[in-house]
Amino acid sequence: MKRVLIYGSYGYSGSLIVEHALKEGLDVILSGRNEQKCYGVARKHNLEHISAIGLGSEKLIDDGLKKFPGVEVVLNCAGPFSRTFDAISKACLRNKMHYLDITGEFQVFEAAQKLSKQAKERGIVILRVQDLMLFLRIAWQITSKTKLPTATELKLDFHLYGTEGSKGTITTMLENLTEPMLCRRDHQMIPVTFRKKEVPFTSTECTIACPISVG
Repeated sequence: MKRVLIYGSYGYSGSLIVEHALKEGLDVILSGRNEQKCYGVARKHNLEHISAIGLGSEKLIDDGLKKFPGVEVVLNCAGPFSRTFDAISKACLRNKMHYLDITGEFQVFEAAQKLSKQAKERGIVILRVQDLMLFLRIAWQITSKTKLPTATELKLDFHLYGTEGSKGTITTMLENLTEPMLCRRDHQMIPVTFRKKEVPFTSTECTIACPISVG
């Protein structure tokens, strides 16, 4: 059974991932900055393994990751990831543990790319879920091109129904409101101008949409 440490296990996304990981039969260690909140999730799922980890120093993080032996993967669910990625990913490098997170923050994508050589040398993987989402976007592009061979652009609008979103996601969006919009072209991130627009997601509902930079 694979042992995975889920950091930010009590957040909106983290709690959902904990439930899914347990259904898949993984050996889950609950982690995060707030020990009491970790215990709350532990009671809900009748779990015993908890490792509260502050990000104040390398020693604190290393001791927290090694509290229970056999951890193969650290799944970081604690956003904004611009505040947690650097400390946790480098701890994974030091301790030879695979790193996975759920961020779409382009700043983290660029930071992760700089660690790729070190990760390969240490025999670990540093992966963002959005890396996998890239394949979905490519699939959409191929399908659209097949059905609309003369098309030159693909624009996607998303609407999150039935959810208010996670605290980390909302915080990230607010922090980036003053940042320029970026677009990836020819493997480079370049600033572009976007304007808010109305999107008819259904025949009766029209929502004002604002763009965000996603890795």
